[in-house]
Amino acid sequence: DEICASQGGRICAPMEIMHKCAVGFGCGFDLEFVWTKEKVVGNEPELASTDTAPLGIGGGPLDLDRGIIDFTRADGDSCLRARKYPTSSYQNLEKPFINLGFPKMGTTSLYSFFLCGRVPSTHWVCGKKGLFGGKWMRCAQCIKEAFDAGHPPLSQCPKRGDAWTQMDGTWGVEGPDGELEKFQFFPQIEMLEEIVQSYPRATYLLTFRSMEKWYRSLVEWTRVPKRNREHQGINYAEHIKMSNITGSPTMETPPNVQEFSEWFCHHVERVRNVIAQYPDATLVEVDIEDPETPQRMLEIFGFKEKCWGHKNANAVLTGANE
Repeated sequence: DEICASQGGRICAPMEIMHKCAVGFGCGFDLEFVWTKEKVVGNEPELASTDTAPLGIGGGPLDLDRGIIDFTRADGDSCLRARKYPTSSYQNLEKPFINLGFPKMGTTSLYSFFLCGRVPSTHWVCGKKGLFGGKWMRCAQCIKEAFDAGHPPLSQCPKRGDAWTQMDGTWGVEGPDGELEKFQFFPQIEMLEEIVQSYPRATYLLTFRSMEKWYRSLVEWTRVPKRNREHQGINYAEHIKMSNITGSPTMETPPNVQEFSEWFCHHVERVRNVIAQYPDATLVEVDIEDPETPQRMLEIFGFKEKCWGHKNANAVLTGANE
């Protein structure tokens, strides 16, 4: 209890473990015995008198009966599942390779995959900015600046590659009063049409994963800038809600997996519809949790080595920004 409390948490109750509340947090403990706070009588959890209900992420009540809506169309396509076409249908894929997916959905895995395949790649950093190469420049920043100046979106970043595995990002600009003003920008949302129009023959990627695991990754990711301590404890899900991204969940309700699933679903449908308007563009949909994905990626992109692997599975432990 003391160890958990020192990290802002507590030991799970049996009911929470039985409902898989702790699944997918890394370290390979999903298949191991773990401690729980109360005893289990038969197959039913026995809650202590202090625990009236299991707690959700962030300490709020967890609605165990609220499922994820599966937005499946009449033709069988779902916005929550990657479409798996025969790998032979992907021929002569043209560069650049552009990931239009969301953060915490395999961006590090894609970055490692293309580097392994000897494809010059960018992740969320596209160079250094400052007279002496001081701060990192986020890809989102130089993409936005290029577009605002009337240039092709990917043409002005100091570091450029043939694979762009994470375009969204947060950066800060110091104001006259010394305060750091933060910007959060998702080019794959705010500039989707402009990007595809600028690169009509490109190969686009869209990553998928379990909505529950994606949401857990968002709420478990916290990084507090040294000069922004007032935001201490703000997780990625809350940060997104505070950033006024088009179509994203708002601050009107506490973060929950349902609203983030709906946001992702709408983005998937929009990406599919936009790219369908460009017959020379290719969309590769990737389920990062599908055991067939490693072989499919090798066959689709023609790499000779087994480059695909799920990287950065737990950002809390690894400190990376997938």
